[in-house]
Amino acid sequence: MPCRTRSFIVESLSLLGTVRGLRRSPRDPLRLAMLVELFQVCKDGLSNDHVQQESETMAGDTTTSIADVAKHARVSVGTVSNALNHPERVSTSTLRRVRAAIDELGWTPSGRARKAPGRLETIGVVLVDASSSRAAVLEGVQERIGRTGVEALTAFTDGDDERLLGALNAFERLGMHSIILESGEGTDQLAESLTSRGMAVVIAGASASRRLSAAAADDDAASRLTIEHLLANGRRRIVLAQDAREPARSARRTSASRKAVVDAGLDPDAVLIEHLLPAGGAAGGRAGSDFLLDRRVQFDALVLPDDSSAIGAWQSLVDQGRTVPGDVAVIGCGDSAESAAVGISTVRMPLHAVGYQCADMLLTQRRDPRSARVKQVLPVELVIRGSSR
Repeated sequence: MPCRTRSFIVESLSLLGTVRGLRRSPRDPLRLAMLVELFQVCKDGLSNDHVQQESETMAGDTTTSIADVAKHARVSVGTVSNALNHPERVSTSTLRRVRAAIDELGWTPSGRARKAPGRLETIGVVLVDASSSRAAVLEGVQERIGRTGVEALTAFTDGDDERLLGALNAFERLGMHSIILESGEGTDQLAESLTSRGMAVVIAGASASRRLSAAAADDDAASRLTIEHLLANGRRRIVLAQDAREPARSARRTSASRKAVVDAGLDPDAVLIEHLLPAGGAAGGRAGSDFLLDRRVQFDALVLPDDSSAIGAWQSLVDQGRTVPGDVAVIGCGDSAESAAVGISTVRMPLHAVGYQCADMLLTQRRDPRSARVKQVLPVELVIRGSSR
């Protein structure tokens, strides 16, 4: 496994204990074992020696072994090992049979992390970062699974495809069959590939696939409400700042914003200015605003992809002598406590509910893989504060 991916996983592990709503005692044996196992996957790439160790039970342990799984699935021990470590080498039907046996016997790849028979396995959650908006999604997931005995293990990709694939590969090698995956460019195809190998996948965000369940906040409505508000207040040069790590969401924001301008009887090419932020969070918002001001771009409104970047842009404008909202209106997204404290207008997104519904749909799929796939689009609300009045 590339060093870059290894370092990502180690960094992700350090974040697990800091995201509110997902803290667990280091004495929790299942959680600790899963963390150790994930680190081992990334450190050693699950060598053959490691796989061999998985088949050994602890002294005095009479629980299920890898040989029992092989017997139950009517395959060899080597096939079970390949199903765990090299699923691409195993046919889809055999892979499903092995995973069904693992679920029925209540076995996980590491003897230290075996679950009790009948208990759902740890689920994986893959998000772009640990920002406040994603923390809300995680809190929703945790609320839904909190009384079920299911655990959540989270990885953050920073929008990097290599990190995403590394995280999914590590989760699959751990025997984790249930994933909540944040939507992005190409995630539908990736998720469909995982489901074809017997995994349950739910998309947190928009999905166009009929084979996948998804829960998302209504990004189209968020963009429409924002643009309508700014146009009603006389803004005619609106910068639509985009997060480079979210190309699919950026495209949806652009489309909805242009339609709102057209519906107002104006030319979107004359009103909207698209700008790609150089980084995420407050630093990205500040840098984006600095760039526009330094190049003397004429604009009277800034629409940011999240509240953190909106606060950074607001700080840049104030530092360079621009008044908010007199010279430039600023609107974020997410309705964080920080945006409320500063007085930044924003869009209230039901991100906690998105996480809750994703977890609920995932648990339903694990109970009944043939259950209908569901798409949920949750309503949003424009919150007008001092930065755009």
